[in-house]
Amino acid sequence: MAVREPATYEEALERIVELEGQLESLDALLLLSERAASDDGDRHALVEVARDLDAEDLLGR
Repeated sequence: MAVREPATYEEALERIVELEGQLESLDALLLLSERAASDDGDRHALVEVARDLDAEDLLGR
């Protein structure tokens, strides 16, 4: 993955927001993965966790 260097302060702020969003997605995926590991195979439990995190779109990954 190439590192983008922002040219302006505004671009730097936009990049920070973008990275924060990616971090939240990774945190949600980690939580879903941990839950799946301890789950008895019932996908409904994963859907509930995703709904709680407002991250249902991540289930399709």
